[in-house]
Amino acid sequence: MGSYLNSQSVNIGMVYLLTYAAGAAWFPLFTLFLEKEGLSSTQSGLVVTILFVAMFVALPFWGFGADKWGRKKTLMISIIISSISLIGFLLGNTFVFFASWMAFFAIVFNPVPPLIDSLALDYIEGQKKISYGHLRMLGSLGWLIAAPIVGYFIENNELKLIFPIAAVLYFLNIVFVYRIKSVQSNVTGLELNLRNLGPVLKNGELIRFLIIILFVAITSFCIQTFLGVYLDDMNASTSLIGWAFSFEGMSEIPFYFISAWLIKKFGLRKVFLFTMTVTALRMYLYSIIHDPKFVLFVEFTHGISFALFFVTMVETMNRLVPSEWRATGQSLMWASYNGLGALLGNAIAGFLIDKFSVHNMFFYNAVALAIISILTYFFFVRSKPKQV
Repeated sequence: MGSYLNSQSVNIGMVYLLTYAAGAAWFPLFTLFLEKEGLSSTQSGLVVTILFVAMFVALPFWGFGADKWGRKKTLMISIIISSISLIGFLLGNTFVFFASWMAFFAIVFNPVPPLIDSLALDYIEGQKKISYGHLRMLGSLGWLIAAPIVGYFIENNELKLIFPIAAVLYFLNIVFVYRIKSVQSNVTGLELNLRNLGPVLKNGELIRFLIIILFVAITSFCIQTFLGVYLDDMNASTSLIGWAFSFEGMSEIPFYFISAWLIKKFGLRKVFLFTMTVTALRMYLYSIIHDPKFVLFVEFTHGISFALFFVTMVETMNRLVPSEWRATGQSLMWASYNGLGALLGNAIAGFLIDKFSVHNMFFYNAVALAIISILTYFFFVRSKPKQV
């Protein structure tokens, strides 16, 4: 039993589990916390966006650190600082404070997920029984377990407790990261190589794909940011909100397993389009539901609109870009989706909530994404080259 607990796979798996459990403890309720502190929906959306946009500042800096100190030590440093800095959200209550503190937190936290992925990918190379999906699935399991427990606990306590709970879960990672055996690699997982930007941007198919995922992010990022606010608007308890996010984690697990089969059977671009269509339907259902209990059933579509979408987005980019330019392609993808797309999407969604209502916001975004899906069929799916 002891040797099993000391194995590389268990240590990496526990890091995934604790990292995503910590994320489930604070992120789903973060926008709600900001609005309880007096921020508007527009301001809350902009604060959350900083977490994603700051990666383009943070990753080159941490990439230098990973080269100098090694990925394992860099990951431990980032986790320690991130854990402590989460508590800092309790020190102020203005938009300027939250935006500034989020910028700091984002810079110290952003290298955590890619460094974990990098260590995991190094480990599974040459492994026959363990895949990346098996390890990543434990992240979904951590989210699934933590979300309802934290929601239930917060229901009878202060919402501000989400930060110390998450901080403790993040910090517990140190035990398992320390036990991971480092593997030498020339890849840190933090590369933002833009030297090949010119040649890559000459690819017309790639440009169309970047535009598509930009508009997908603009219309659908509101789910990640404002779902807690939407449920609270219908007087849902924090316990029910927790269960909603738990169902999301539950729905991801099977799609990480069957994504390869679906892509092989139906084709990468058709599956990608299917995820967009389901996401549009998901937001439309949000717009017509007024009893928060029914939202729990809608959350089972998350496996398609997030996990399967994520897999097909990454795989499409990998196939559109030659292997020697892959780092550049992935950087452009995340700049489009998590960068500009998240910024515009959260700003527009926040404006629509402040101007109309959260239900109307989901309706307008559902219609917009449905139109984008139709255009994607004609200009991207139907024009699919034989090799993709």
